[in-house]
Amino acid sequence: MSNKTNKKENGVVEFFSTNKKSIVALIIGACLGALIMTFFFPERIAKLENGEEVILRVKNHSFTANDLYNAMKEENGNEALFKMVDIALLKDKYPNREEDAKKFAEEQKEAVFTSYQQYYGYTKEEFLQANNFASEEEFEADLISQFYYQQYYDEYTRENITKKEISKFYKESVFGEKSIYLFSALDENKAELSEVQNMLKDKKSFDDIKSKYETVNSYKYDSVKYTDSDMFTQTILNKIASTKKGSSSGIFTDDSYGNVIVYIVSEKEKAKEADIQEEMKDAIVKSKQTNDDKLYYQAFIHLREENDLSILDTELKEFYEKSIKQFK
Repeated sequence: MSNKTNKKENGVVEFFSTNKKSIVALIIGACLGALIMTFFFPERIAKLENGEEVILRVKNHSFTANDLYNAMKEENGNEALFKMVDIALLKDKYPNREEDAKKFAEEQKEAVFTSYQQYYGYTKEEFLQANNFASEEEFEADLISQFYYQQYYDEYTRENITKKEISKFYKESVFGEKSIYLFSALDENKAELSEVQNMLKDKKSFDDIKSKYETVNSYKYDSVKYTDSDMFTQTILNKIASTKKGSSSGIFTDDSYGNVIVYIVSEKEKAKEADIQEEMKDAIVKSKQTNDDKLYYQAFIHLREENDLSILDTELKEFYEKSIKQFK
């Protein structure tokens, strides 16, 4: 059996783990449109007009429309319903972004198809099947939805940055462009990294260090900016910011690189805080979205609340309130 087949069967390759498709999630949209709200004091539970109508039989078992609705509400209803709500609100908020969304989806779609072909040998059809998309159009629609979600997420994050956060970021994370050496090693090779530290103190050259310690990863970067969060973690960028020219950071631990030493070869003058306000906000947005696990959920809870969300079905309301409590 080929490696590609094994990956498919084991479910290793997934595209958007938070947006997996399911038949139930697709059906619920149609079912919700057919609801007639009937209310029973003191609770309000949504029912289908012909809820007792049998929709499926197997052996001596019968299943009604109400059975389906209740199952969907328990299993997927909350997620599917609020995705419908969010998209409706987002399209209202960004009425002139439809063409941008389509362009984004088309570009991302082709990039993903190309990547999966190169790295996994997947055709378009194989990618769609492996990631539970019924068609290319469905995948594109999902990307369009992601475009709208990201627009609001970025806007919400940016609008909630405080002056105090900006000043703190400037003090701790902003630096003039620097040229650096970066050395990293696994825990079992940490002793060699300590020897690298000593060689740096003795002003040994990068090439001498690299050739002597094969168990230590050695990197040379001629131009590093505080905005390079796509290349380095914020931990490393903060160390670069706090380390002066001709000095090393000492050994510290980073989630991506392991045990690390940063050495500053040269540096340019740091920009004035007032001159880089928008640039800093861009960097803070990236940092907060990367490091704050609750922020994404808080953004869309806020979107619904500012649009006067009112859940009339008491069971859905209770479930929703429980699900968002952890993010407040």
